[in-house]
Amino acid sequence: MPRSDYRRIRDENLDEYGRGTRHLALLSTRYTNRTHFVFELLQNAEDAQASQIQFTLFDDRLEITHDGLPFDESDVRAICGVGESTKADDLTQIGTFGIGFKSVYVYTSAPEIHSGDENFRIEHYIRPHAVEPREIEEPWTTLFVLPFDRENIRETAVREISQRLRDELSTTTVLFLRNLKKIAYKLPGSDGTYRRHETDNQGSMRQVEVGHENEKWLIFERPVPVPDNGNSVPVEVAFKLEPNGTDRITQIEESPLVVYFPTERDTRLGFLIQGPYRTTLARDNIPHDDEWNQKLISETAKLVVDSLQQLKEMDLSTVSLLETLPIRKTDFPEDSLFHPIFRKVRESLITQEFLPANDGTFVSAENAKLARGDAIRNLLSHAQLGALFSEFETGIKWLSADITFDRTPTLRRYLMDLGIEEVTPDMFARRLSIPFLSGQSNDWFVEFYRFLLEQPAVVRFLRTEPILRLQDGTHVSPFVADGAPNAYLPIGTDTDTSLPIVMLEISQDEEARRFLENLGLREWDIVEDVIRNILPKYRDASSIVPVATHRRDFDRIERANSTDSEGAKRRLRNTLQATPFILVENLDENSPVYRKPADLYFPTDELHMYFEGNTSCGFVKLDEYPASARALFKDLGVEDTVRIKRRRRNHQGHVVISDYHGWHERGLYGFDPDIQVDGLEHAINNPTPEKSAFIWNKIAIPNVDCIKGVVEKATRQDYSNRWSVERVSNAFGSLLIGKAWLPNLNGNFRKPSELTFNQLPDSFTRDEQLADQLGMQSDLNDVPNLILRLVREQEISPEELWNLLFSRDSRRVTPFAQPSFPERPVRDPERRANQVLTALDEAPDQEYEPQMRSVRISRDPSGPKTYLEQAYTNDADQMVCQICHEEMPVKKRSGECYFEAVEALTDHFTKEYHAQFLALCPECAAQYKDFVKRVPETMENLKDLLLTSNSPSYEVPLQLENFHGSLRFVERHWLDMKAALVYYENAHDAAKDSD
Repeated sequence: MPRSDYRRIRDENLDEYGRGTRHLALLSTRYTNRTHFVFELLQNAEDAQASQIQFTLFDDRLEITHDGLPFDESDVRAICGVGESTKADDLTQIGTFGIGFKSVYVYTSAPEIHSGDENFRIEHYIRPHAVEPREIEEPWTTLFVLPFDRENIRETAVREISQRLRDELSTTTVLFLRNLKKIAYKLPGSDGTYRRHETDNQGSMRQVEVGHENEKWLIFERPVPVPDNGNSVPVEVAFKLEPNGTDRITQIEESPLVVYFPTERDTRLGFLIQGPYRTTLARDNIPHDDEWNQKLISETAKLVVDSLQQLKEMDLSTVSLLETLPIRKTDFPEDSLFHPIFRKVRESLITQEFLPANDGTFVSAENAKLARGDAIRNLLSHAQLGALFSEFETGIKWLSADITFDRTPTLRRYLMDLGIEEVTPDMFARRLSIPFLSGQSNDWFVEFYRFLLEQPAVVRFLRTEPILRLQDGTHVSPFVADGAPNAYLPIGTDTDTSLPIVMLEISQDEEARRFLENLGLREWDIVEDVIRNILPKYRDASSIVPVATHRRDFDRIERANSTDSEGAKRRLRNTLQATPFILVENLDENSPVYRKPADLYFPTDELHMYFEGNTSCGFVKLDEYPASARALFKDLGVEDTVRIKRRRRNHQGHVVISDYHGWHERGLYGFDPDIQVDGLEHAINNPTPEKSAFIWNKIAIPNVDCIKGVVEKATRQDYSNRWSVERVSNAFGSLLIGKAWLPNLNGNFRKPSELTFNQLPDSFTRDEQLADQLGMQSDLNDVPNLILRLVREQEISPEELWNLLFSRDSRRVTPFAQPSFPERPVRDPERRANQVLTALDEAPDQEYEPQMRSVRISRDPSGPKTYLEQAYTNDADQMVCQICHEEMPVKKRSGECYFEAVEALTDHFTKEYHAQFLALCPECAAQYKDFVKRVPETMENLKDLLLTSNSPSYEVPLQLENFHGSLRFVERHWLDMKAALVYYENAHDAAKDSD
């Protein structure tokens, strides 16, 4: 074949591209890596059907030889042109060799090509000139010579080209080629070879070994018709096999999109995809919106699913294969080029049986379940799994045990996103039912209990589920709702009892029995027989137990109570105390009545007299019981004296009422304001002389210290900031003081305050302390002795006594009753707070106008006065000061209390709102204004206390000149004040932010 006419080609190119070269020089710099021409030469060799190519690097040049088809004129024109190529419109070829080859001009100004009859060099990018032929050794047919004749390029060229050939080529470079089987390089100081060898070819699938270490790959292909061409081109996917001979698919770390050779576009897949995509000029990326490229991606998605089927048939569909798939949703957004592959794989995994099941078969996502741990997977077969979740579902299977939270977290998360449930021990426990459990064998129950032995967190859900199989084959829960056992363990092999017994075959297994014991089941005994079979009928309100039956029942109760087991006896005692099983005295002998021990008394004349007419109390019908019953009843809580509940004194002699962070209360010298006396209110409301004497002598005198007393309060545990208030016990002192229950000598009943000692019958023990506590009158003849006694007992001087009796300030220490502080409870605190905030928003701002002095013109003085008067007037029509807690001392001629409405804080409120004021008597008002409102630090501390305090009695400590006490609120005012303070705090913060 004659060589080409280089002059004519040169002239035509000059006419086409011009004589200037600056615009052509840009083509050599359009690649991010200057050695990109290596791929262009590999492409040329592949398209020339070469089987091998060799790069030989010298200090001053690079020579490339391959054994492909020799050059012809069309090849000469292509390599000398710009965009000219025999392959330009042929998608079955790799690319436009002319443009790509221009990258060599970074290193050389005149590359030479010797191939067949063509021997030429190229000057100025497009101008071929004939050169002397060079002999080419076999088996080579083509030689490229690239002299490093650019200025200062030689060392750079050797280094960069060496790095490309030695370090930057990879198995991916030759993986998808069909012709080239060997790429060799010879560098100064080192040689190397990349090989490709097809070991198996089965139509659309071939196995290829590549690289230095003979990496194994499985390549699948799918033909794609070329539009308006009649030919087809393949899209391909390649999965890498593990190198250790296990023939398992493994995930690759880097997965560039391959267009015959790797591009710079990362697919984020765990395998490689390849196809004849249309690329950018630099061949480093592909246009996203190109219709041809989108078609190739769509066909690749189908190919991936087809390859999953083939891999499954080849027994290669394992968990490691699933990890190569597009399973990270964030890597494949809907607008991304590779999203169709993600979507197609997802759809196929949901509906097709591609997921490896635990039994070596395969299952679709819609029929798959994940197991939280091996234990639950081993416990439930696939058949049991289906029965557990639905009797109508078939084909449900466990996924492979290799899919776990620890080993495959990304895959597990992806599978759960497909809709696959993870069956946890908790979920399993909640789905158990009698139909499911009835179908299981005794051996399975043993395994089931062994499983639960290791799942203590799950067991709490099963205490009322039917997980016990009884000796008769039925199923019950371990316990009923109130905690009573539903079944018992057999003693040895003995099952001869009327109690429900766990199946012997199951309970004899050591681990199963240990679980049942840990669950709380016990061996059956007479105690359990009584608890299980006798006592329940006494708790049934619709059941009437005949007295004859009760006698037999009580005999068994006594025998059960004689057990040597302290634990069993304790269980029996607790159950007896909670059961109304004791026969009580009843006028209607035909209708026996039974009550709990804590509701009963032993019958005595005194107790009959005290509780006369009180139906809430009952007496044991002792004549129906043996003498031994009394000791049992006493132990269970039946009393022979009136029940009195009061707190015990501590080592200091005080009663602790409240003791938690920030709030402490104690009753001094044994005072318990919450004392409770059984039947006292009924007895006092229905007095008789005998009953009153009994209350005076047997109840009031022994508990005189709890009628009224002093309660100390503090915010510190050591009570270093304590203050005191005098209290009357609600359910004890208030009844004794406020009710007419004491008889005078005429037999008429009067309040204690209406009587003197001399007016009480002789049956009342004379007790001066009790009389004082009740506020009884003193005979006039006894006044001197009374004064002397006060001086002696209170250790005060006559002058102090005078102040105590006649000075208004005596109310601080007076031993007499203090007016009750009013209560204004709030049903819905949150709603109340919102109403306050709304009212403050709508309230007028405080306004002042210049006068000789500043006068507040916005305030309506009647507003807070009305609010406070309603809030702090108690049920006895007494208005109480918030600081001294005494009745307002001064009244107007109209009879109304005089008091001052004092704004709580200085320069803090900007709205006119009634809850911002305090109701104070004149003396406390004067001290509050002087010792609180004029001291900024004290005001700030008080504001912080009001904002942060959670005092249950709605009060905060307060120190005035001669008074250490508390500022107390009713609940409604307390909540309103807090809401107002929050309102102003928020407004203050907003103003700071705007500044």
